[in-house]
Amino acid sequence: INSGGGATEAFNIFRREKDQLLNQIRAMENQLQAEQLERVQKLEEFREQHSVHVDKVRRESSAKLDEARQEAEKRIGLMQSEHQAKIEELEKSFASGSNEILELKMKLDDQKKIYDERIEEVAEDHAKELEELIAQLDIVEKEHEDRVSQKERIAEEKDKIITALSNQLSEALDRFKALEDFSN
Repeated sequence: INSGGGATEAFNIFRREKDQLLNQIRAMENQLQAEQLERVQKLEEFREQHSVHVDKVRRESSAKLDEARQEAEKRIGLMQSEHQAKIEELEKSFASGSNEILELKMKLDDQKKIYDERIEEVAEDHAKELEELIAQLDIVEKEHEDRVSQKERIAEEKDKIITALSNQLSEALDRFKALEDFSN
């Protein structure tokens, strides 16, 4: 195998693999963004529902976050395995062009580091957004509880007024009967 031709072929392979990895990362970012959009829509629906659904939405959001994290970790692991396998393959195939391989490996490692950082940033952003959504859910839940408490207080006050009026009416009826009995 010609060392110059082999390096060019290896570079072309590397370039195709790099493009594939970039496409995979973009797809993952799109998927994570789509999942985040779905969570925002669920939050809007939640605001219209009764407080009984608060716990259910939290469990679903938590499950989806765990699922998204597991999926991201799984994909990162697969990407890392693929990177490592391709690096080892390049090292074995082009032993005579070790300098070129080392340069390619360094470039690939640098790109992998950038991709890993990008994926980590996206995951962190999504985690922060989910935490903000949960905080908003807590606020909505507190507001709902306050409204329920206020309605309960109003109902108790009305019950007290009705009881007092009933007592007054009963006393008035008793007096009226006593006056009727007295006048007969």
